[in-house]
Amino acid sequence: MAIDMITPEEAVTREIEEAMQREYEVLIETLAYVGESAVAHARSLVSPNVKDFEGRIPPHQPNYIDWTANLRSSIGYVVISESRVVAGSAFEAIKNGREGSDEGRRFAESLLSKFATGIHLVVVAGMKYASYVSAKGYDVLDSAELLAEKLAKELLERIYENL
Repeated sequence: MAIDMITPEEAVTREIEEAMQREYEVLIETLAYVGESAVAHARSLVSPNVKDFEGRIPPHQPNYIDWTANLRSSIGYVVISESRVVAGSAFEAIKNGREGSDEGRRFAESLLSKFATGIHLVVVAGMKYASYVSAKGYDVLDSAELLAEKLAKELLERIYENL
């Protein structure tokens, strides 16, 4: 004797919605991990010691001198979904870089309206002079961006292989 079981439409819909929510959460967690990794990398770049130059202008190096700690403190990330922050760094101040920390957070939040649809990872250096320092050839976010792209690609490929 065969028994026909019909799954109610609501149960199918609920299961699909729950699966989509799980995938969304995994994506957010993955992007947050990539953001944390990029920020940790950018903030860990060695700053030449100002005292070593005794008032002389230091020779050009790949890393900028962290005079005030504001630029380094302004580095952080946000994961934006549908114009709202769903994950992000704390933008904690390094040394006396409280201004940088505040500017980084403000700058990241100012970008929300640019990302009205989809899910985005945004890594920022929020001080107004960050692009100037970078244009001079110093690594502010350059190597962190390369790291984030590589890491995101690897992790997202792994996620989608397991779907």
